[in-house]
This record gives sequence, structure tokens and C-alpha cells, in this order.
Amino acid sequence: MLAELSIDDLVLIAAARLELAPGLNVITGETGAGKSLLAQAVGLLLGQRGGEELVRPGADRALVQALFVSGDEELAVARELPRGGRSRSRMDGLLSSAAAVEEALRRRLAFYGQLEHTRLLQLERQLDLLDGAAAAQIRPLKQAYEREYARARALTRELAELRGAGRDRERELDLLRYQIAEIEAAAVEPGEDERLAVERERARHAGRLLERTGGALQLLAGESEAAALDGARVAQRLVGEAALLDASVAPLAQRLDALVAELDDLAAALRDYIDTLDVDAAHRDALELRHDKLTELMRKYGGSADEVLAH
Repeated sequence: MLAELSIDDLVLIAAARLELAPGLNVITGETGAGKSLLAQAVGLLLGQRGGEELVRPGADRALVQALFVSGDEELAVARELPRGGRSRSRMDGLLSSAAAVEEALRRRLAFYGQLEHTRLLQLERQLDLLDGAAAAQIRPLKQAYEREYARARALTRELAELRGAGRDRERELDLLRYQIAEIEAAAVEPGEDERLAVERERARHAGRLLERTGGALQLLAGESEAAALDGARVAQRLVGEAALLDASVAPLAQRLDALVAELDDLAAALRDYIDTLDVDAAHRDALELRHDKLTELMRKYGGSADEVLAH
């Protein structure tokens, strides 16, 4: 039961102490005497909204305290409304949430106002009254229904998860199909990124490479009288003739034969290399486009052409 109610600085009440006796307690008075404020104070303990507008003018805070007694058990609760701050609730002197205080008082206090009958219009209240009126008969059915309802909700969630997983799988398959098609359309070859890097460097310096290797070929086997291969052939012929006259010159002739053969092979290799050089701008542009495409694929699917193919 509510044994004591204490109010400080609430609206018009500076201080009030109310001790209630067991049984029926009736509070009477004319309109404006403060009966509604007593009811409002109890409502604040039960968690009703309240702000600094309820603080008495000139006061720093409003405070409502109550003592509930049930046999040997006592519970002290309080609600403080500071001016310019958030309200605070306490149970037995310790800070507590308004919800915890409301839960503790729900078993000790039933609070009814003038419009309490309107609760009958609330669907959940109607169900509570119906269940309470036929508790013995309805409770087993209600418990069975609640179990089946919980099971149905769980199955519904599980079904939604399975459907979501199926949609995720389809999206993943669509993504994989797109990726495979993109890689196949690009016709990536193993090791292509390494070969392409070499070709791009060669194409970038094709002009300078042609100038230098072409110049070397001219010095080695050009049409000028100073060409190294022509000079070596003349020397080969002369030393060969000398070897016919003196056998000791034969080793020199053999070395000149080998030198001429090596110079001839070197000239042929230079010609073959020069034939591979392409100074055409269109060729360079094609290599750059291929490089851009391959770089895009490697950024998506791996750091090399081999990793792209293994994706």
C-alpha cells in the first residue's frame, strides 16, 4: 500500500506530506485546492511525462517521494524534476530508470483517472479483460497459441532468410557470368601482361632503337667502303692466300673464317631485329588500348594476366 507521499515545489505546492492509513482514504476539497496535483504527483512516480514547467516558480526543482509498504517489505521511490535538466528517478535512494520504477510500482499501485474508461476502447486492453475473465479455460489455449505463433514467426523468418539466400545466390551467379563473359571477350593470354610491358617499351622507343641498330648495321655490313664485314672478308681472302704459301698462317685464316661467319650472323640478327620495329603511331595506340583493358581486368580480378584467367 501507499503509506507516505511527499511533495516539494510542484506547481503551486511548496511542501506537502501525506500519511495514508490502511483501508480507504478520502481526500476532499474545493476546486483548486490541489487534489489534482496530488494525483499528478502519483502519476509522475508512475512515469508520466513532466518537465520544468511543473517546477514551482522560484524553486530549482520539483521532488515527489513515496513510501510503499507490503508486510515487512518497504520500497521508497522518488522522481526529481530539475529546472533546465532531465528528470531523475530513484528506488531506495539509488538512481534508476523510469521504466524500472514503473515496473516495480505496477505490482503495488493501480492508478485510475477520470478518463480511465476510455482504456476499454483499446484493443490490447479488451484482450486482457477477456483473457482475465476466462483465465482457467483460455490460458492453456492461449499458451498453445503463443507457442504456435512463435513457431510460425520463426518459420517465417527462416523462410525469408532462405529466399534472401536464394536471391543472393542468383545475384552472385549473375555477377560470375558477367565476369566470365568479360574475361572471355577480352581474350586474355597467359603471361600477356609481361609481354605487353616489353612491347610497349619497345614501341615507345622504336625511333631511337631503329636509329641505333640501323647505324650499327651500316657500320657492320653497309655499302660504304668502311663496312666491317667487307673489310673482314678482304682480310679473310688475303690471309687465306697467305696460308696457301705458308702453312703456319692457316690458324689465322681459320680465325678470320670464324670472325666473318660471326659478323655475317650478327648482321643477319640486326636485320631481323630491325624488321620487328614498328614506328607507326597506330601500332603504339593499339598497344596502349590493350594495356588499358588488361589493367582494368587485373584491377578487378587479379594482379596479373594469369590471375585473371584463374579467376
